[in-house]
Amino acid sequence: MSRFEIAELERELRDLQDVVLPVAVKSDIPGYEDMDVFTQCMYDPEFVEYNRQLKLLVPVRHATIKRYFDKFKMQKSKRDDIIAAVEATEPFFEKHLGPDYEHYQDAIPEIRTFLDELRMRNSK
Repeated sequence: MSRFEIAELERELRDLQDVVLPVAVKSDIPGYEDMDVFTQCMYDPEFVEYNRQLKLLVPVRHATIKRYFDKFKMQKSKRDDIIAAVEATEPFFEKHLGPDYEHYQDAIPEIRTFLDELRMRNSK
């Protein structure tokens, strides 16, 4: 990742820090008491703030994955370690981001293409 890309990401993060998400009052939410604990937490102001910060970090995460994958994609053990670590964290992002979730292979199609080609070569 170049210095320009890092500076651009930092600028985006600073710009997004001023955005404030509205938080509903618990008494305004129909069926709040019947919801499971995780769903109730989604209406907590602290959770909303952490979720906002998590959304800001996703582009940085994808850029980091791409950088290290490109660097080590020809070294099987390191590549497998990177993919294993990323796959282990995917359920967390899927759970917390909900509809805003984007799988890293969808965000970085070069990785999916490379892994598909690799599987095709290994299956022959």
